[in-house]
Amino acid sequence: MMGIFTKKHRFGIVLTFVLTVIAQWVHAQSGSFGSTFAHTKAETAIYKQHNFVTGSGTINAGIIGSERQPIIGMYSFVNPNGTWINASSTAFVDGYVRTYQSGAFTFPIGDNNKYRPAAVSASSSSAPTTAAYFGVDPSLATTSNLMGGNYGVLPAGGPFSTASKATGVGVVDNVEYWDIDGNTPAKITLTWDANTPISAMVGANLNNLTIVGWDGTQWVAIPSTVDASSLAQNTSASTFNGLSASVTAGSITTNATVVPGSYTVYTLAGACPTITITPSVTSLSICSGVEAAISYTTSPTGQQVLWNRMPGNLSGIGNISDYPTASGTTPVSYTYTASTAPIVGCPTNTTVTTVTVNPVPILTPSVCSQTICSGQTGAITFNSSVPATINWLRVEDNTTGTGNISQLFNTAGTYTYKIWGVSSSASCPSSTTITCTIVVNNCCTLVASASASNTVVCVGQTISLASTVTGNAGAVTYAWSGPNGFTSNLANPTIPSATSAMSGIYTLTVSDPTASAACIKTATVTITVGSLVASASSNSPLCTAGTLALSGSGSGGNSSYSYAWSGPNGFTSTLPNPTLALSTSAQSGTYTLTVTDTQGCSGTATTAVTVATQPSLSISGSPSLTICSGQSTTLSVTGDGGAPITWTNSLGQSGTGATINVAGLGNTTGQPQTITYTIRAQSGNCSDTKTVTLTINPAPVLKVTPVQAIVCLAEQTTVSATTMPTTVTINWSRTPATPTPASGSGTGSVTVNETLPAGTYTYTFTATQGGCTSAPVTSLVTVSN
Repeated sequence: MMGIFTKKHRFGIVLTFVLTVIAQWVHAQSGSFGSTFAHTKAETAIYKQHNFVTGSGTINAGIIGSERQPIIGMYSFVNPNGTWINASSTAFVDGYVRTYQSGAFTFPIGDNNKYRPAAVSASSSSAPTTAAYFGVDPSLATTSNLMGGNYGVLPAGGPFSTASKATGVGVVDNVEYWDIDGNTPAKITLTWDANTPISAMVGANLNNLTIVGWDGTQWVAIPSTVDASSLAQNTSASTFNGLSASVTAGSITTNATVVPGSYTVYTLAGACPTITITPSVTSLSICSGVEAAISYTTSPTGQQVLWNRMPGNLSGIGNISDYPTASGTTPVSYTYTASTAPIVGCPTNTTVTTVTVNPVPILTPSVCSQTICSGQTGAITFNSSVPATINWLRVEDNTTGTGNISQLFNTAGTYTYKIWGVSSSASCPSSTTITCTIVVNNCCTLVASASASNTVVCVGQTISLASTVTGNAGAVTYAWSGPNGFTSNLANPTIPSATSAMSGIYTLTVSDPTASAACIKTATVTITVGSLVASASSNSPLCTAGTLALSGSGSGGNSSYSYAWSGPNGFTSTLPNPTLALSTSAQSGTYTLTVTDTQGCSGTATTAVTVATQPSLSISGSPSLTICSGQSTTLSVTGDGGAPITWTNSLGQSGTGATINVAGLGNTTGQPQTITYTIRAQSGNCSDTKTVTLTINPAPVLKVTPVQAIVCLAEQTTVSATTMPTTVTINWSRTPATPTPASGSGTGSVTVNETLPAGTYTYTFTATQGGCTSAPVTSLVTVSN
């Protein structure tokens, strides 16, 4: 087997040794201070399990050592049975341990009476892994020698300053480090105990702990995770079934495999995650006493935010909701500095938001409460602490304005003003509103009112204005003004021939100079000049059997209307929408509507109505609507009311007029036949249609045999008659009529058998059906002696 060392151990030769199967065979070992010690270049091979409590073969129990410098000695655990158990803080290897095993392996290593195992997840016999623990500050990298005295800087490449570290590395462990070497990629596990400065590196947050490696110039973070169950420290099996990690004990493993020789040495450190903090605003301008609201977004999310405000040295946690003030005349700048909660040994990310707080106006009125007489002007002026626009609201009528108050008051009462300022530079309103009052007394008792005889007049009528004055101290003057340039100095002026342009507000101004020059009162009256427009319509045209519906309406005037309808045939109505049952075309013509309002304004409209006679047809046949084959008849139409008559029949024939002549029609079918006549009379929208059916019955066909016969006396005479159809009635008679009987009848066929005296006899037959009788058919019989 060959032991291979990198140059960082200053061992550049290859050692070859023979492995003999014995209980446990040790090569190149010697005792030191009662313990086993592997000297320079010595490699003690362990083939079976070594018990650190009891010892094994020639290897003592307790702490055993190996040379660390200048050329290392080591203990090698060889496949497949080279294992160990029961290492502890009083029993471990103070020096280098090598594994030739292919699987995971825990190194039972320590230093300066501290047992601090490390583990790898893989190794191999061709590329073994070697490890040693150094229980000293890596910035010094010198430890004690079991043989006495101290070693120099170990391993080569040291010392390893804890101040030299890459971005993302916080506080580095300053009491220990591990020298792990080999070429087989593996996950590396390191351990800690109460001697490890965990709190100094990560506080209580073990999630920020990481493994770091020295890359030749600085410590570099290797992504790692604290083991949920710590590495078992009493066996080489690299099992993770220990207690949960705490600040006083635990283990941590790299997230991915590492080639151990990639780094000179390894230790623990606090990780400095990349954290950003972003404010919702970086600058803000607000008014004094208004909320300064600043929210923060952190990445990763959920980071605690700490903030401080200057001036004032106010501090808080989380988003900011502050109400800074500016009490002077100039803006005050506040600086809000925020940072995420500090992580041990890591730089703090900060952000600054500047908030400019603008002062609000403070108003000082010249006089806030005053008493004046009606007709006088009330005035309030203001001074402001900063340039500002003065705003005011009169409470009684919600009148608003800006600037100093100067208003004429003609009505007695108490007027309350709410006044506030808005700064010119930042539009900041006053923090408080000033309330001032102006009391107006009725020093002038003049009362004026304006009216009109009718406030709603029609076009062309006269507008009559009127004034009423009381409480005057002496003679008064009148001044009227109104639409269309109207003015008058009369108390009660009139305006003839009103037009729609004269609609509007008429203002009366009355002055009582005897009381005072300011004793002036005004009053108004509104006049509406309108024309009344009527409209009329109907549902014409109509028929005499229908109902006339008239519709009337008005617009304009004073909207209180009466209606008067007149029309043909003496029609009148006072309804706006009357109806009329129609019976004669004499009700056609023009219907007139007059609409009148209560002011006497009126308007007229007309609507033309057309009433046509409604035909009501009646049809008769002469001689009948049922005839026999070959007969003629005439259809007579009445009730047309003078409307044109047209007709068609089922034979495709058509015609006009009130008389329809039907020439004789034959029916040889043996069954009744019909012809349908459709007759229509129409005048305008008025029409009537009737349908009649003409029935033509067939004439019966009669056959008599014999037509002529001679029989001898005493012989029987036989005469037969048959018809088509067989439902026909046959009647017969004989002349002379003696002997009797000399007549008879039958249906379908008749046979007469008689024995007659000598003579000449005539038999006459007829056939009758449906009122139709055939022509007589005779049979002549001679009875000879």
